[in-house]
Amino acid sequence: FLAPYLLRLDGSPAAKERLMAAYQDCKDDLRQFYHKLEDEMRVRLDELASEEHTLKRFLAKFQEHFEDEEYEKFIMEGENIELNKNVVQMRIENLRDEYRHKAEHLDRALYEDERLNGRAPVEVKFEEK
Repeated sequence: FLAPYLLRLDGSPAAKERLMAAYQDCKDDLRQFYHKLEDEMRVRLDELASEEHTLKRFLAKFQEHFEDEEYEKFIMEGENIELNKNVVQMRIENLRDEYRHKAEHLDRALYEDERLNGRAPVEVKFEEK
């Protein structure tokens, strides 16, 4: 995720401040992307809650005017709305987890980047058995 931001640095030896600015831009864009997705999911959740509330009011007011079969269709619609609400709530939780993992990965990438910490890259050696 960080690579496109580092490409802007044109290959010259970059100052630590420029690298940190690129990292911060990347982190801000990542946060904004996930917050936008979460906001969209929250709007959908609010719409479903409003739809559910309206259906309950409608059924409470006109319950005696429906045949049993029609009433059961409305009940099934209410159950579908409830299921959709649960799916959207789970999606919001998953988005939060995904954002947290990606932000942690980005932080690790920064910590391990030898251009920023002055260390040589860590070489991993595998032992043969």
